[in-house]
Amino acid sequence: MCVDSQMKKIGGNNLSINKLNDLIDCCGLSDLRSVCSSWSWHNNTHENARIYGKLDRATCNDNWLHLLPESFVEYKGTSSSEHISLLLYMLSLLNSGPKQFKIFNYSRVS
Repeated sequence: MCVDSQMKKIGGNNLSINKLNDLIDCCGLSDLRSVCSSWSWHNNTHENARIYGKLDRATCNDNWLHLLPESFVEYKGTSSSEHISLLLYMLSLLNSGPKQFKIFNYSRVS
């Protein structure tokens, strides 16, 4: 289970994931901004025995964020599966620059 912190897991035993975090830091990666659900997996049990975790993640480096600063990952709705799907949006800032001002003189010639 690759949960990166206890804050991203509900239920079950505490996890030690220092090696995963060290690897992510060593590679110069960080989590991409996410929206919607805060978990991507559950153990498919009911009530008090259910465990939720954010196992699936999207990471990126500084170059990615420079080129695609508005990127994010969306955790889609739940289904009958233990995992939910993720949708990656790779968005850059739209800057079309200054707009040209044009005047069209349509005078009627007789």
